[in-house]
Amino acid sequence: MLRPLGIGTLIGGALKVVVVGTLCGLALIFIAAIMTEGVTLTQATMAAVVGTLWLGVAGLIVAQATGMTDISPMSGMALISVTLMMFLFAGNIAAAMVVGVAVCVAIGQGADMMQDLKTGFMLGGKPFKQQLAQFAVTWLGVFIAVAAVYALWRGGPGGQGGFGEGTSL
Repeated sequence: MLRPLGIGTLIGGALKVVVVGTLCGLALIFIAAIMTEGVTLTQATMAAVVGTLWLGVAGLIVAQATGMTDISPMSGMALISVTLMMFLFAGNIAAAMVVGVAVCVAIGQGADMMQDLKTGFMLGGKPFKQQLAQFAVTWLGVFIAVAAVYALWRGGPGGQGGFGEGTSL
């Protein structure tokens, strides 16, 4: 027999998702930072902590602004993100861009999800089902994007593609 879920159970489950998501964010930003040339262990750790905190704050700002105005302040958040990382990485542009892009993609997902939830609300959808469906398939975008870039890269004359001057792309 199914029992109805109490508010405590729902909050406990949501809190677990937030904690696991935060820890995954910390780990992924740390891995992205440490894999970049010229980054020390201390810099990668600091970038992971600051990047994750900034990701949370920027995600809230972007979701709130998008929800209330339909305008996403992504460019401003991106500039702040890259500036923070430039400071933490002592001018290492590659490392700042890697972590900055990761943060920007995540806050962009927050804005997109807010738009989807608004549309679902107007159509009478259930937010739980909407988010479940999004979490179930959102990872497909990575594979599709990588496959598209690979196809373009290999699409040059004789399979020796590439991007830029002197190529078909």
